[in-house]
Amino acid sequence: MGERMRRADIIFYFDLPCRTALKGVVKRRLAAHRTVRTDMPEGWKEKADLKLFKYVWGFKKAYAAGTQRLLDENKDKQIIIFENHKQADTYLAGL
Repeated sequence: MGERMRRADIIFYFDLPCRTALKGVVKRRLAAHRTVRTDMPEGWKEKADLKLFKYVWGFKKAYAAGTQRLLDENKDKQIIIFENHKQADTYLAGL
């Protein structure tokens, strides 16, 4: 993530609540059931297992300090933080 931030002109960071992130995982999984995602490598099998749910649930706790450090290191860039999907939708509508 650090290299991507260093190369970016604008950083969009989704600081979503864990429940919202988990809901998105379930929604994507249901939408992708028995379909092949064109944005994934050939042979990719979409799955949502307990390991993924634990990762998403613990992401903020495990990575918050590192993520904040990366954002601080890139203060010279425009950083836009969304705390919910409505904020992102409003931002996009204003473009």
